This record gives sequence, C-alpha cells and structure tokens, in this order.
Amino acid sequence: AMASPSTAGVRAPSAHGRRQGIYAGMDLTSVVSTLESHWVVLEAELAEIQKDYAAMRAFTRKYGEYWNRSLTTLKKMRMEKENQLKEIKFQMELFNLHIQQGRDLCYKLSQVASTIKTQPHQLAPQLSVEVVSPILANAQNPLAVPQRPSG
Repeated sequence: AMASPSTAGVRAPSAHGRRQGIYAGMDLTSVVSTLESHWVVLEAELAEIQKDYAAMRAFTRKYGEYWNRSLTTLKKMRMEKENQLKEIKFQMELFNLHIQQGRDLCYKLSQVASTIKTQPHQLAPQLSVEVVSPILANAQNPLAVPQRPSG
C-alpha cells in the first residue's frame, strides 16, 4: 500500500520489535549523538585494554604464566568492544549515506516544486550524553589515551 500524505508522520515499526526501551522515541539527532558518545568511549576503552594487555604480556614474560586467565578475559572483552565499535561505524555509515540521499532528493524537489518554500532548520542545540565506563573510571591516566586504531 502506498503511503498517503496523512501517514507521513507515522513511524514504521522497528525490525527488532520493542527491544529499544527508553530509545524507542528518540529522534535521529539524539541517536547519532548517543552513538558518537559510545564510539568515543569504546575507542578509549580499547586503548586502555590494549595497554593493560601489553602490561600483562610483559608480566607473563617476567614472572610466568599466572596471567593467562586475565589475558583471555581481556582478549574476549577487546573483541566484544571492537565488534560494538564496528556496529556503530556501520550504522553511522548508513546514516551518512541516507542523509546524502535525502539532501539530493530535497535539492531535486526544490528544482521542480518551486511553490514550496522550505527553510533548513537551525542546528539543534548540543545534546549532552553521559556514558559511564568502569574501565576508564579506573584508568591510571584516562586523559592521556592514544588516538590510534586498535588492532
């Protein structure tokens, strides 16, 4: 069925059902800001995990195999966080692709629908998103996190 103009504001149901909790009604700008916040925190956590992993490897060479279980745990944690970061990056790429297509469509429509005057909305006020990370909260020097890709 074709969507009529009267249903333009109706949101399509999520493919994941109702697993969105408090995020169910979140607008696009808030979703992007929240994902960007998680991106920054995950990159910082990954840098901290890499640093700790290297330290434990050094301890293993120095003192023996006492840290194997911890090394395995850190490796698993690193993989989980890298996968979360990949998901965020993929979603952001999709947002970027779709916003470009949306802009192209707006431009195309502005060329043919000259009777409609649209003003681009002012930039939304900065949204503050708080993300709590026990990894970073307990880092010895959380502000001196190297900004390099983890691998």
